Amino acid sequence: MHALVTLYFFLFLTVRHAIELGALFFAALGLVSIIIPAMRVRALSSIGGWQQRDSWMALSLMSVFLFKLVSSIWSSSSALALNNAVWHVHFLVWPMVFLGLIYCKPRLHDALLALSISLCATGAWAVLTFFVKLESYYTLVYKINSGVLAELVLVCGSLLMVAVVQPKHSQARWRTALYAAGAVGAVAILYSTQRRTEWIGFFVVAVSVLSWHYRQSLTLFRGVLAALSLICAIAVFFYLRQDRFMLAYHEFTIYFDALGTDRNALNTSVGARLEMYRLGLAAFFDNPVLGMGAGVRPYLLQAYGGLNEAQFGHRHFHSEFLQVLVEGGIVWALLLSTAIFYWFKHAVYLVWGFHPQLSLMAFYLSASYMLAGSISAGLIYGAANGALVIFSALIWASLRQDEQH
Repeated sequence: MHALVTLYFFLFLTVRHAIELGALFFAALGLVSIIIPAMRVRALSSIGGWQQRDSWMALSLMSVFLFKLVSSIWSSSSALALNNAVWHVHFLVWPMVFLGLIYCKPRLHDALLALSISLCATGAWAVLTFFVKLESYYTLVYKINSGVLAELVLVCGSLLMVAVVQPKHSQARWRTALYAAGAVGAVAILYSTQRRTEWIGFFVVAVSVLSWHYRQSLTLFRGVLAALSLICAIAVFFYLRQDRFMLAYHEFTIYFDALGTDRNALNTSVGARLEMYRLGLAAFFDNPVLGMGAGVRPYLLQAYGGLNEAQFGHRHFHSEFLQVLVEGGIVWALLLSTAIFYWFKHAVYLVWGFHPQLSLMAFYLSASYMLAGSISAGLIYGAANGALVIFSALIWASLRQDEQH
């Protein structure tokens, strides 16, 4: 059954809707394992039985959907709030996905190898389309929103970077080489999407992972050499994408120059974000405790000088942190922070002593979503939500299984 998990990650980026359909499949498998006693015994035996921390972990992930659902009570648009909750229904089935995965007894390294192949294939296609000027499909067989793809690749690439730096004695060299190839594929894909946030995010992840790995072998000479290499990498990075950063600076300046006089300044990537941040902060300060509910949209905030849907039809605020504050105020921010703290405590901190690799993967899974969500949508689109549910359930299943060995 573990081959099903491997196949899923092989198809992760190459088949349309594979991420969400796979999550649905494992959720259905988990539901069946609950109903059929023999399957339930097989699943739970690999983790020593269901424990209270499994319940709390499930509730932490499910709270994303549950709070959005409850917020429809005080939302000015209950229908939109319910619609927003449906976008996040993936989190509601997290415990069933977890059970479905442990029933399959997944092998984490095989799943990562399959993911590496998927990234290599998609990365090779990205390079091909760039050099021969083919129609720029972002994956091998279907086109996807560049921002969503970049976020997914940031997450996948971060996990592979952790896998690359594992001690040599713990895995074969060919595995390390394939993980590294997958990380290179992630770089190629991120370059092809022309996304600034995820590109910088992956650079931060790569530098932090390598710094942690080589921290004990650093000498003064090696430290200076590493610093110079980092400066060169940053210089090359900005040189390759100087047009994108100059464009961002230009969009930033024209937004403030034309604010209130030229609405075309809001049609740029940076200008639109700045306007959404302005509207979101104004709405939060007016409703700081419970927010405005999950039904809030930038185009509904015309009382704060915003435009209507026909002129400014963005459905979210392009910042996960601001989204939390606008939708649920301080209450939702505290509840979500508690859920995140629980994940960090039980999947990162308490795991470090006996399984540092899984601890780092749990950390960088969270960090990559936070980086992507800083000035973009972290948990809005179905593919990103499904990926978080799958990856967090896989890491948690791997942790629970390793405790039995």
